[in-house]
Amino acid sequence: MNYEYSDTYWDDYKQFIQLFKDVMMSKYSDTRSIQMYHSPNTIIEVWGQVVGAAEYYPWSIYDWWDDLSVRDAVEFILTNEKIKSFEYFYDNFKKQIEDIDNKLLNISFEFSVLAFHKNWWERRILKYGQDEYKANVRELYEIDLDTYKNE
Repeated sequence: MNYEYSDTYWDDYKQFIQLFKDVMMSKYSDTRSIQMYHSPNTIIEVWGQVVGAAEYYPWSIYDWWDDLSVRDAVEFILTNEKIKSFEYFYDNFKKQIEDIDNKLLNISFEFSVLAFHKNWWERRILKYGQDEYKANVRELYEIDLDTYKNE
């Protein structure tokens, strides 16, 4: 019998979801975070929305840095050994996150001034930020994103 159609699958799935919630609640106690991070599907959706907005980011770089906190939550899950023990569900979650991460890699560039950051997503500048974001990048890092995009 195929694992996906077995009772074991559903038992494992329920355990995985409960563990996911428990792990996230061990890190986040505020209501907003718990609502955003309560399930694998929700956090995948939120991270996908953040990266989707990054294609033409209309807000400030400070808002972007705040939005990146979602990826921090993702990393917290990806590095949790108990979560990893549910290999089937972990691999599925990880694959979906990697797809979103790859999209972010394509619409951003690594900036050496940000190398002190531990996480790769914190060391990147969006290529296609709009006016406020571009102004922040110009002010903070002396990079003209309009010129950079055309190089």
